Amino acid sequence: MTFKAFQRKDSFTRNPIPKISIRKQHLAFNSSFVRDANLSDYRKVTLFIDEDNFRLGFEFHRDDTGKNNSFSLFSDNKSTHNTRAISAVQLIKSYPFIKQISHLDNVTDKQFEVKQDNTNKRLWIAQLCPAFENKVSSVSELKSVLGIYRYRRQSDEVVYIGKGKILSRLNSPDRIDWDFDIIEYSVIANHQEQSKWESFWMNKFIEQNGKLPFYNKIKAPKVQH
Repeated sequence: MTFKAFQRKDSFTRNPIPKISIRKQHLAFNSSFVRDANLSDYRKVTLFIDEDNFRLGFEFHRDDTGKNNSFSLFSDNKSTHNTRAISAVQLIKSYPFIKQISHLDNVTDKQFEVKQDNTNKRLWIAQLCPAFENKVSSVSELKSVLGIYRYRRQSDEVVYIGKGKILSRLNSPDRIDWDFDIIEYSVIANHQEQSKWESFWMNKFIEQNGKLPFYNKIKAPKVQH
């Protein structure tokens, strides 16, 4: 008989993918990121922001290079010392989409893969996501913008997720009788990016609720038999 190692599949198995977590006051780097980027050898990190594309960049330093514009790394787990974090209150408050991510209820929705840049090996990039960071409760408050959006009731129920010209879609005659109280949206000019992030949030909704939002279900095309 040949023995083979049992492969654990429980929650204690280390995530092999380098990731960051957006918390309410910190950015945390998981053990795989610490290992792949050798973060144990570094003291500081400079942050870069690509607000239009919802991306964060990280460049790590062993000394005080750029100390007036960098953040100190500290151990995020005193018992193992295999994770790192930075205090990032100012960053989180400065960018509404990051702040909104930090307040999401689902922990996995606040975790993002980090990849080394192809041209600048010192730079690591995390693709975050638009998070419906703008909120209005009346048509008069809504600007004529492109992006993704969702309709929510006061009960916190999301009843529709969509994309495109947010104001004109809201004024569509077939939505006059729709029941919702709040419009939440992210501004995205590119049509392909709109489709990408609409699908991203629609899939998350289905994963967490097992169904489409109420009005998406009504508007969904019927399958022809």
